[in-house]
Amino acid sequence: MTHGGGHAAYERALAGRSRLFAVWPGEWSSDLFVIDDLDEYAKAHGIKHDEERTGLKEHVHDVRWEPDSYADDSPRGPYVSVNVSLDCGCSIGLR
Repeated sequence: MTHGGGHAAYERALAGRSRLFAVWPGEWSSDLFVIDDLDEYAKAHGIKHDEERTGLKEHVHDVRWEPDSYADDSPRGPYVSVNVSLDCGCSIGLR
């Protein structure tokens, strides 16, 4: 038995080499659930693109970026501020 999720766990379950479980921990006991809908698991973890959930059609995004002219970035610092925009018509959203 291993713990952790992600793409490798999904691939093993999809191939029938393992099963996926989720644990809901409690104070005195924990509940164990079998994950039997691998499609929903993949969508929830971003393994499969779901246009309905994301609102985005799958395509190559046309991205443009430029240094932020108003940022107070140090030339010796490890970070730089940039403005990013998508010229393909998509918008950047925050969750």
